[in-house]
Parts: sequence; structure tokens; C-alpha cells
Amino acid sequence: MAKNPWPILVPCHRVVSSTGLVGRYSSPGGQYTKSNFLRDEGLEIGENGEYDQKNLMKIAIEATEARIQTNM
Repeated sequence: MAKNPWPILVPCHRVVSSTGLVGRYSSPGGQYTKSNFLRDEGLEIGENGEYDQKNLMKIAIEATEARIQTNM
């Protein structure tokens, strides 16, 4: 993900760890920057970088539905 040539088209900040934590990020600011991006998109993140899996799935489903509506 660190060598992603298309970060706008393939938003690698959305790749989260299966441990329940946001995970690493190679951009300046690291995990802090990644967490801010995800919070801006509606993901609830705790002080230690933990996220709610149900909240993450809800955001993903809403984004998919919005893309489908846009393509119709």
C-alpha cells in the first residue's frame, strides 16, 4: 500500500487491521493522519486506534450503495 500510485482512486487509508486497530500508514503523520481521514468518512475511532467493525461495515455499504446510485 505504501507504493500505491493512485491514492485518490485506490484509497489505501481504508485498509484497516484485522486486530480491531486502524493499523499503520506510511503517509506523513502516520496513524494520526489515517485516523483523521477515516473519522472524516464517519468511522468512529477510539483514543488507542480501535474501531467498531459494525460501524466500518455500515460505512462500506453506504459507499457502495451511493456508487451504484451514481452509475444508474
